[in-house]
Amino acid sequence: MKYTPSIDGDLIISRYLGKIKKAANKGKFRSLVLFGSYGKGEGVVIEGKPRNDFDILLVDGDDKCQQALAELDLGCEVEVHAFDHKQVKKAEPTQQWWEIKYGSQLLDGKPLHLPAWEAYEIPYSDAINSLNKRCISMLIGKHEMMKDEPDWRKAAEQAIKMVIAIGDAMLIKRGKFHPSYAHRSLMLIQDQIGDLYQIAVSVKIRNLPELNPDQVWRLWHDARQSFSAYVTNNQIEVELASILFGVTDRTSKKELVEVITELGAERWI
Repeated sequence: MKYTPSIDGDLIISRYLGKIKKAANKGKFRSLVLFGSYGKGEGVVIEGKPRNDFDILLVDGDDKCQQALAELDLGCEVEVHAFDHKQVKKAEPTQQWWEIKYGSQLLDGKPLHLPAWEAYEIPYSDAINSLNKRCISMLIGKHEMMKDEPDWRKAAEQAIKMVIAIGDAMLIKRGKFHPSYAHRSLMLIQDQIGDLYQIAVSVKIRNLPELNPDQVWRLWHDARQSFSAYVTNNQIEVELASILFGVTDRTSKKELVEVITELGAERWI
């Protein structure tokens, strides 16, 4: 696949953002903010299309605005997080809000006024909650790999989410963090997970290296093993860990579907 970190890539992203802004302006809103990979400037274009999701924070968006964004079809995921300004004013320094504060771009409307949080203010419990969610990601990735015609990129992405969540948890526990994936990768370079985190970040933001099916399986197992080691070494309780560890090579696709459905994540499979 062709990675496009060029001016052409920037123009393509600008066109997509223009369509998002145009849809939002069909109604009224206070702030339209881009965060996530593209908000940090790390999202990329591959074969003329966005590689990453567009994460949008919408403040005080009326029904017309929210409906227009919900109906927007760009051929890629546009995830809209809608809040009113009172909720934004009460925002706590969770990992997501911290990244919105320091790794976002105002697309339209009024700028956000969030406190000047320090990295050590992100609660470790928030990192554990993220690890819990990534257990579901791992189950979804496992299911994808068991299909007759797997989407190997999708499968890899699910394992990557767990690897990044582990590395982020390590940094948050130390009271250190950074909105940039690349910078966090450097901060973890001396850690046991450092090499795996670097691979995860590289695949996430550049789709490189291109992974074959055997490598995706290995990535998934390495992510699972790293998660097991992290939970054990730090003696933390992650609610869904036992469910993930209960999935083995003997688990059937039908059994896995039942587990994912019980967790309310069936729409992702």
